[in-house]
Amino acid sequence: MILKNYNWNFQNCLPLNFCDHVIKYAKEQQFMTGMIGNKKDKGFDEEDLIIRKSEIVWLNEPWIHRHLHPFVFHANRNAGWNFEYHGHENIQFTKYVDDGHYDWHADMDVEPPNHGAVRKLSMTIPLVDGSEYEGGDFVIKNSFGEEIIIKEARQKGSVIVFPSFLLHKVTPVTAGTRYSLVMWTLGRPFN
Repeated sequence: MILKNYNWNFQNCLPLNFCDHVIKYAKEQQFMTGMIGNKKDKGFDEEDLIIRKSEIVWLNEPWIHRHLHPFVFHANRNAGWNFEYHGHENIQFTKYVDDGHYDWHADMDVEPPNHGAVRKLSMTIPLVDGSEYEGGDFVIKNSFGEEIIIKEARQKGSVIVFPSFLLHKVTPVTAGTRYSLVMWTLGRPFN
């Protein structure tokens, strides 16, 4: 599918104290190793670290959802995607440190237990400024295979929304810590 817009960004739109509060709240929760896809039943495989190295916390807090949902709606409309969706998954808080990364993947490749619904739109929110870590670039591939570094993903409090079928990655973090939120909207499979 050829898209007019591969992502839709809202720069520095979330309050900085919101970002700090999310980090503080997530750090009080139990972290787990980020897995590839929906492998909860299969367990963690050391080879997974080649593709993904991160720690995550699942969040389902209404105060976080209230801040994020309007951005999905506006991005979907403003970018001209107009995807039908009806729900979302829990929000993933992700910590990348010490070579933390997530190689090329598409969020639609995951099979969430959502009664036939698929991920339609993905959202990522940087919770710290890019000056606090090295590496950790967020990169999307367009329909022609060209790599696009999303500079807004290094700006604390920005929101980046993109179709979940696009390949994307986070390059290795070589110094510091990169914290982010990820949320996925769900809908019926594309025809």
